[in-house]
Amino acid sequence: MEKEHPDTAVTEVAGDGDFLRTDDLLRNVLIQRSRKYVKKSEGIGGDGPLFPERQKPRVVKYSLKSVYETLYGEIKDAFDKKDPFLTLAIYNTSAYHKDPDKRTAEYQKLIVGLIRTLLLKRLESSFKAFEASVEDLLA
Repeated sequence: MEKEHPDTAVTEVAGDGDFLRTDDLLRNVLIQRSRKYVKKSEGIGGDGPLFPERQKPRVVKYSLKSVYETLYGEIKDAFDKKDPFLTLAIYNTSAYHKDPDKRTAEYQKLIVGLIRTLLLKRLESSFKAFEASVEDLLA
């Protein structure tokens, strides 16, 4: 049996069109800029942006479990796939319809998944980044 590609759901929802580039909601949620893009777009008419020299990573040993042991459980519960505390219901209204449109339901699940991933990445970055993203979602 052939293994399903992880992006199958995305490509099925996308169909023939390129919804990742044209969808209004996605354009407001997703931002992707590489160093190459920034150098190219900001370099027009000037010296361009300056990026610091990359340094080799340094290993710092510490135990997150000893510091954040109780927090792990709370985060796990908030982002649990089957019964999440963080449902993002406003972005997944199909989950509350008696007979939802299958395409809309899949699309909304993908949006919720992207937002949940964004929030986890922001939490990995810093609590302030996570807090700012949550405040933006609630506004």
